[in-house]
Amino acid sequence: MIDHLDKQTVDLFQTAKRGRGRPVTGQAMTNAERQKRYRQSLKIKTVTVTNNQDTDDTDWQSRAHAIQSELDTLRDYLTRLEGCVDRRNTIISDLRGEMALIKSQLSQLKGQLTKCRNENRLLRSKIQHLELQADVNKL
Repeated sequence: MIDHLDKQTVDLFQTAKRGRGRPVTGQAMTNAERQKRYRQSLKIKTVTVTNNQDTDDTDWQSRAHAIQSELDTLRDYLTRLEGCVDRRNTIISDLRGEMALIKSQLSQLKGQLTKCRNENRLLRSKIQHLELQADVNKL
């Protein structure tokens, strides 16, 4: 048992106090190592361009011919796409015209519906009025 009044004796199993700050991992790099690693990453990122003068003119001509044929193919494809876009634009404009016509017809029908509903209410009120008069006349 520990005497709480005795200040001179020390506990046998003292827990080590944790130091302040981030704990040490033992894998920290020095500034020189960090700088070396940065320079290596810069070397990897750089682009090196080599100019080969050994290629023949025929090789360049064949490449130019291949590129020209690919360009012609792409131009034909673009022309077909433009035609398709033009057809779709005409269809869209036709559909917009039809939509405007349908909207005007719809607004006319809504007006007729409102008119019919008002007439229906008026007729119902007249019927109720006539039924009340018939009930009064029976009495």
